[in-house]
Amino acid sequence: MAAAAATPAPRHRDRDYCAKGTTVHYEQYDALSHICSVPIWLVNSIAWIKQRFAGLPAPQNCSSISEGNPLKPIPVPPTASSHT
Repeated sequence: MAAAAATPAPRHRDRDYCAKGTTVHYEQYDALSHICSVPIWLVNSIAWIKQRFAGLPAPQNCSSISEGNPLKPIPVPPTASSHT
């Protein structure tokens, strides 16, 4: 189970997991900060864990995950001293 507080990078990561065949259930809590989303996430994650222990298959919603920002590192420009 993946959760995000309106952050595009996890969407990109989770779409990559989906493309590799991993079961992903993604939830995004728009307009909530990481701290404010914890109570909602906690209730949902406990229910998710109880379902796994009950033998139910993990849900997936890969087709509904919108594209996010790529996770490629930002290149560091060379400094003047590195050209000597």
